[in-house]
Amino acid sequence: MNALADLLGIEEEESTKICRKCGRDLPVTSFRWRGEGTVKKRINIDCKECVAADDRIRSKLRKTAPPVPKVCDCCGESPLKPYKSQHKKLCLDHNHKTGEFRGWLCDSCNVALSRAGDSLDGVRKLEKYLMEFESKCIQTLHCKQD
Repeated sequence: MNALADLLGIEEEESTKICRKCGRDLPVTSFRWRGEGTVKKRINIDCKECVAADDRIRSKLRKTAPPVPKVCDCCGESPLKPYKSQHKKLCLDHNHKTGEFRGWLCDSCNVALSRAGDSLDGVRKLEKYLMEFESKCIQTLHCKQD
């Protein structure tokens, strides 16, 4: 209870948040908290119901998915390389719309795919951006190619 609301004799409004997955405006109690220890705690972006549904899908997929390979299905790198993410395991990747298994990805590829919207359109936008930059570099001869 809010002390100021008590003092003024008004009813405190319950805070709400919109779930990224289902789009519903729900009370913050419908969301889990993320972070622990010295990490700042914050509310998850997906409601508990959507997280549970996604957990069920991943659990079923793990039972039927092919064995985890030694390298990422996307970049071909081992998740154990020192310059890669701190995550040492490959992530189960699946189509979030159909629930279909896609492959095993390192954390870096999994995050990149997610940030690109899990779509070819998002990846094409990134490719276009990099190609435009590379083109400018070649035209001005100021950039070195890797």
